[in-house]
Amino acid sequence: MLLLITEFNTVISEAVIVFLVELIYVYMYKLIRDIDDPFEYREGEQQGNAEVTLFPLREYIERLRERMKPYSGEVANWHESPSNPKGYL
Repeated sequence: MLLLITEFNTVISEAVIVFLVELIYVYMYKLIRDIDDPFEYREGEQQGNAEVTLFPLREYIERLRERMKPYSGEVANWHESPSNPKGYL
């Protein structure tokens, strides 16, 4: 609104400043929309730049499961005790 009543020396400077301000507003709008929910994934939609990918976590869990297979009998019930026979955490 303030840009509408501001007088500039040349039309070129006016166009450049209005363009830059508009660019900042559009960028901020898209950034806020993207950061709003970084874990929001929808099938068939393009993912934004600020969305968090979960594949490193999934790969780590898979590697951990592979490493723990030899110990599966020992580790599966590590949290059981006489006061907690079902192993609830």
